[in-house]
Amino acid sequence: MYLTPFFLGFTFFAGRYVSSSSSAEVMPEGIAINAEPQAPQVGSTGMLTAVFDPLDVTNQIVAWQSDAPEVLKINEDGSYEALSIGEATITATHENGVVGTLLMKVLPVEAERVQLNSDWEEGNSFTKGKTMTLTADVYPENTTDKSITWTSSDESVATVSEKGV
Repeated sequence: MYLTPFFLGFTFFAGRYVSSSSSAEVMPEGIAINAEPQAPQVGSTGMLTAVFDPLDVTNQIVAWQSDAPEVLKINEDGSYEALSIGEATITATHENGVVGTLLMKVLPVEAERVQLNSDWEEGNSFTKGKTMTLTADVYPENTTDKSITWTSSDESVATVSEKGV
């Protein structure tokens, strides 16, 4: 029999009175980690979120840790900054010892555009034996690898050194 006397604030169940105002603490049985973005690029920031099983865990505070803080730095609130190319295992630990992990890969910032420049003055003719220096600007500015390999498509017409001369 199930009887609820509203005026007392108690529930009668299976021959016992149970306070309806008390609530048991719900502890996690598992933790999954969501990351936004999942695969960040060097220099980007994002947010980690702990998803609990069951979903109605009472205390949803976790301690965050990265096994490679030089790759992915995590703050107490779950925000993170991608510092260098590589992998980091992220750990979320609840006070009752339940742990969730996520492997994150930090990706390079790829070049989108290369602008070639030279020290040659416009209007001058370019003849045999003359030299010019080439430089390259790589965009976006935060491109991870800005190295340039200089080559000539026809070395009988023009040659170029590793330094763009």
